[in-house]
Amino acid sequence: MIFLVGGYDEGEPYGRVFEIFIPTRPKPLERHAGEFGMTWGGQKEYTDRLITGYDPNLPAIVQRVLTLNDQQRDALLAQLRGLQAPIPFQFLPLQDCVNLSILLVRTTIAIQTFLVGIRGVGGSIDVATITRTDGLKPIQLKKVTGEFDSEAEVRA
Repeated sequence: MIFLVGGYDEGEPYGRVFEIFIPTRPKPLERHAGEFGMTWGGQKEYTDRLITGYDPNLPAIVQRVLTLNDQQRDALLAQLRGLQAPIPFQFLPLQDCVNLSILLVRTTIAIQTFLVGIRGVGGSIDVATITRTDGLKPIQLKKVTGEFDSEAEVRA
């Protein structure tokens, strides 16, 4: 299980994000320390392709096919970083960040519709923001219902 924990230290202008893998890596690892960026997880194969510009399995495949050593593979990775979508994270308005997040989840949902395998992404998308001034703020929440779909049915 992977946890992304984000927030703000008192008096600091920018937030921090930590990644925690349970049970394999319980010690928090800070992501994008001192810089701006995006952190995502889960079934991220297609998000990786859109943002980084290549499938995450590509370096290992190229290393195996071309019999590259680890240093050569790392040099290839450095070159592949040039394929990354040129998103200026440090300048994105909050609304653009929300829109980008929804786009990436929606794209994953859409492509999984056509694939054979585990469809682990789907349904309504919950979105929240964390800002220094407003803290955690729900932006888009799915409606949880019971036996009846609307209050009108309950009254009838």
